[in-house]
Amino acid sequence: MKKLILLTFAFTLLSFKTTEVEFINSNNFNNKVGSGVNVVEYWAGWNQSNQFNDLEKLKECDVYRVDIGSYIDLQSKNNIKAIPTVVIYNNGVEVKRFEPNVMFSLEVGKKEIQESVDSVVLSKFQ
Repeated sequence: MKKLILLTFAFTLLSFKTTEVEFINSNNFNNKVGSGVNVVEYWAGWNQSNQFNDLEKLKECDVYRVDIGSYIDLQSKNNIKAIPTVVIYNNGVEVKRFEPNVMFSLEVGKKEIQESVDSVVLSKFQ
């Protein structure tokens, strides 16, 4: 019986999926964000303490980060005025934006961003 419990526990751990946040760049931005629901955090290393830490916990979407220090063209092209800025894209089109306060910190949490993602996903069935 103990072996069965251990085997079940090990299988559960192995099948647990975690999403890693992938950094994207000018070369692959359109390809990555061009289809499906995607959440992109525009970010910079000097403001790492204010990054959106729950990005990888979002469901029903792909998640990415853009380092605006390295890809200023993406900052300009996407009209990023402050960081961190989180943008939800649907098939490459921006549908929702969350911008930081004057302290360069987001005032929204995972729940609000996930609700926006869910709304985009549900709209595909209406």
